[in-house]
Amino acid sequence: MHCRGSNSFLFLLILWITGPVCHAQKYTVSGKITDAGTGEYLQGVNVSIDQTYGTSTNHYGFYSLGLSMRNITLHYSYVGYEKTGVSVFLQSDTIINIAMNRSVTEIGEVVVQAANNNILVPEISKQQISVKEIKRITGTAGEKDVLRSLQYLPGVNSANEGVNSLSVRGGSSDQNLVILDEAVIYNPNHALSLFSAFNPDAISTVDFYKAAFPARYGGRLSSVMDIRMREGNKKKTEIRGGIGLIASRLSVEGPIRKDTASYMIAARYSYIGLIANTYSRIENLVKHYGGDILKGNEIDFYDINVKLNYRIDPKNHLFLSGYMGNDNFYFKNFTDNYKLKWSNKTATLRWNRIVNPRIFINSSFIFSQYSYQYVLVQDVRNFLWKADMKQLQLKSDAEHYLADRIKLKYGLFASYLNSLPGSVVPASSSSQTRSFSMPRSGSLEYGTYAEGDIGIFDFLVLRAGLRVTSFSELGAKLVYQYDENMENVTDSTLYSKGKVISRFFQAEPRIVLNFIPLPDMSVKASYNKVYQNLHLLSNSSVGMPTDIWVPSGKYIQPQSSEQFALAITRNLFRGAVEVSVEGYYKTINDIIDYKDNVDLFLNDKIERQILPGSAKGYGLEFFVNKKSGRLNGWVAYTLSRVRNRIEGINDGQPYPAKYDKPHNLRTTAGYDISPKWTVLMSFAYTSGSNMTLLAGTYSYYGSSFAYYTRRNGYRVPAYHQMDISAVYRPDKGRRWKGEWVFAVNNVYNRRNVFSIYSQQYQYNLDQTKVYKMYLYGILPSVTYNFSF
Repeated sequence: MHCRGSNSFLFLLILWITGPVCHAQKYTVSGKITDAGTGEYLQGVNVSIDQTYGTSTNHYGFYSLGLSMRNITLHYSYVGYEKTGVSVFLQSDTIINIAMNRSVTEIGEVVVQAANNNILVPEISKQQISVKEIKRITGTAGEKDVLRSLQYLPGVNSANEGVNSLSVRGGSSDQNLVILDEAVIYNPNHALSLFSAFNPDAISTVDFYKAAFPARYGGRLSSVMDIRMREGNKKKTEIRGGIGLIASRLSVEGPIRKDTASYMIAARYSYIGLIANTYSRIENLVKHYGGDILKGNEIDFYDINVKLNYRIDPKNHLFLSGYMGNDNFYFKNFTDNYKLKWSNKTATLRWNRIVNPRIFINSSFIFSQYSYQYVLVQDVRNFLWKADMKQLQLKSDAEHYLADRIKLKYGLFASYLNSLPGSVVPASSSSQTRSFSMPRSGSLEYGTYAEGDIGIFDFLVLRAGLRVTSFSELGAKLVYQYDENMENVTDSTLYSKGKVISRFFQAEPRIVLNFIPLPDMSVKASYNKVYQNLHLLSNSSVGMPTDIWVPSGKYIQPQSSEQFALAITRNLFRGAVEVSVEGYYKTINDIIDYKDNVDLFLNDKIERQILPGSAKGYGLEFFVNKKSGRLNGWVAYTLSRVRNRIEGINDGQPYPAKYDKPHNLRTTAGYDISPKWTVLMSFAYTSGSNMTLLAGTYSYYGSSFAYYTRRNGYRVPAYHQMDISAVYRPDKGRRWKGEWVFAVNNVYNRRNVFSIYSQQYQYNLDQTKVYKMYLYGILPSVTYNFSF
């Protein structure tokens, strides 16, 4: 163990509790578990000893068990795979690698959790969703979508009606940590949040956390979405793809050297602008059929995923993965006089090493870049605004299996972020705009963490962890000093490049207690405190690429959150049905909101436009999930509230947060009629979001003035929508496998509000009219998917 400072107490506590158990341990059984057909590592496989206790594999298929007996039987189980058993007489530490075969019958094998992991593992508010499950939820225009699938889980909502920006337990979308193969994705959306940035053909698993995040994660308050790419088939070359209404996909994977090295390449391209223009023509021909969509749109996006992996020897493995996504957006309904462009790029190099049967280490070097542009057109100013963020990370994570019921995780991390807040250049020779650029700035974050899972008794498991971080705001930057009212500049200081402007030290404890009164029932309680050092300044809930990320500093304190959660889970009918009830209460300090009539654009004194405050949220989440059988699916309902309180807004009284949606009902179901036909249905009902509207105008001494509702004082009409689809699988050829997906979104043609805006009458400025915009009505689509 290499723990220092605050982590020493945690380490000594674990050693004191586990000392007698450690001495009883004699042998260690370890190994890696793979898919027999592809050679890919399997995460979350249950490994148990004589059906009494055990462990599960990590992200890289590795497991380790410390044992005090010699004659044992190991049982391996994983959803969708045949169970495997191995009997062994131990005379020394033993390595047992297992290749698991897929089940012959896959109908009804879609689940959220594997076997009893949801009962045994000391993790609360966590669910793992697979690609199979993502494909069981009808996506917009037939496109399967990772973020849309997460909206159907309890406690998760869309930040704006009909889009993929997520609000988790009342938090804002920037409070979600979204990582792809460990690289941060700052804007995980395409087409202004209508679709996510993740191609399901390139994804293996998604781990989703809402509370008491494992200590290796940090930097966000509301949730963690850990998305992992496929590794690539080590046995044979495989091609899959799809042709749909709004996008087409193609992926290729296969061995570079059989059983040793493999690759995966996946690409997707969308021509949604062409479809939107066609849709607008249909609207003109058939009134009230579609949404209020104008023609003349230019919307397209693409993304590319690449992954290589190489097994150097049984103890060392290298992975190299990359992602690139790009968007062009000109939607007449939304952006009549400006165009948007944005892109994400990531690269991750990882080295796995099995130090010994009890210690597994993963070290990573990670690069992330987010760039965004705004082009003003049809205007004499005709300028190009652009900004970007570049992040470099180094981290090393260790898993240490001390004994049969004790597992430690600890690591080190460092991250440097360099950002250009904004710059403007003329977009043409006739532009009247002068070039201007805000100085680049940086931030440095580093720290360590330690976490331990301790089986105190057979029925009681404890997880305790601590993450310690140092965060610094760096130059080059000009920092202003103000009077006590933050109104007038009194002085300024120019910090040179790399100079520390402000520094914050943060300790983030977390604890989960798992009580197992019955083999198929658990009661879990948790507490955690987390910090967020980056803030997203935005006037939109849609997730505009012109939103500005700013680091904490002299005038903007880090956000912090404390959350308590209590969950009761029961598996019924031999694990076929999962039922859970979970309650939570959380407080957030140093949230920010805007003063009235705020001006964000190229503002180097942004701290004068915002006010700090606090928020409180609480809720109850109900979840019933039928995991197997020809009919499967789940029902999720959340009852919640969240209130902000900021001095200077709403007379200092609490007011509803933008994402305060008291009622959220989501249900999804699939029925396998036969091996050839499957029907799918999903339904959503949520309370409308809150917003501040222009309520009217008044005249005073010949001048016209606007007045607004109270802050977030108007609730948008409730959102509800039903989607259905049917999947047809023709007879399979020797290698070719194809399927047709026939989908209908918004079956009963509900006009869900996407945006509301106000305008004054041109000839009577004392009168105001409110407009509601919706995107689409009933929307049929067809997609053909194939693989060979």
